Amino acid sequence: MNNDNIFKVLKKIGTTVSRETCTNLSPDEELDIAVDFSKWEEYADLAIYNSNYLSAQIQKYGGSLEAFHESLCHDLVTNVVVTAKPEILSGIVALEPGVLKNYELFAAFAVYTNGTVESVELGNFNNYTNDSLVNEWYSVLRDRNYENVAIDRTKTTFRNGTIIEADILIARRGNGHVTKPYYDCGGGYVWMFTYSSPILGRKRDGSPMFKGVATIDIELTDKDINQCDLEYDEYSVDLFFNVFRGTHKCPIETTCNFRPGFGFKVGGYICICNDVFDHNGMNIGFSGKEVEKATDLLKFKCETKLSGYRSPFGFDSDDRHSGRYYPFKYAVSDVYQNDPYL
Repeated sequence: MNNDNIFKVLKKIGTTVSRETCTNLSPDEELDIAVDFSKWEEYADLAIYNSNYLSAQIQKYGGSLEAFHESLCHDLVTNVVVTAKPEILSGIVALEPGVLKNYELFAAFAVYTNGTVESVELGNFNNYTNDSLVNEWYSVLRDRNYENVAIDRTKTTFRNGTIIEADILIARRGNGHVTKPYYDCGGGYVWMFTYSSPILGRKRDGSPMFKGVATIDIELTDKDINQCDLEYDEYSVDLFFNVFRGTHKCPIETTCNFRPGFGFKVGGYICICNDVFDHNGMNIGFSGKEVEKATDLLKFKCETKLSGYRSPFGFDSDDRHSGRYYPFKYAVSDVYQNDPYL
């Protein structure tokens, strides 16, 4: 990934978007990084269950949900959140125009907040069908081709002897989409990412037709960002595929120590002075949170003559691999004198 982009992402996380400033349409509210979804794959099945249930109803009953009350969709998304909270913050069932009787757009959204799972309808004021970056959870699946989607044969026998057989288009995990992280304006007001599963119907010729999505949303608030150097932990891969590794701002005479539990914020580390101790024999260090906020790094000084801070993007790869870092006079390329955030 481009180094400038990493710093832009960190700046967005730290300063750009908040509950007061988000607009629900700005690209500033999406982070251009990928998330490792493998930890939550089993939760994807909750979204897939909802999408396949609604797909079956749509395909059995003429391409719409005219016989259904909107409360069904609210019940489906509420049940997802009740079942999987706190790992799953929220979920949506969002339908294409006209699928639910009497509604141009309809989206049931359930979110776990303040100890309550609350479900509301978003289609009345949020046009989720537009191509805004923050509607990636919907638009990517809407524009996908489903010609090779799986088909399951179903047969239902009722008490009165009536039999209904149908070939139902079925979504699998691979038919879904994992979004980039984004700030959820108007819902949870947090950084999160979404897994979406398509709701499918059929065209008159029997070919697949997109009808909406069912989703789960994973909150990132308590997910750590590790900015420390990768060479000290080169075999581990974090939730963000290590893209933030080496982006700390520790002074050159210190070593970055990761602080688990800091959450989805910059500065989750301590800069420990190398070979410098206090009167109790303890390492002296600086808070990464304070270092990140500083415009003048010279105030974070160990008892040495070195200055500046380490660059993970210098050219002394052999020395970097060994863990040895040099002051300006030895390797200017290895030290930033200016803040790359500015």
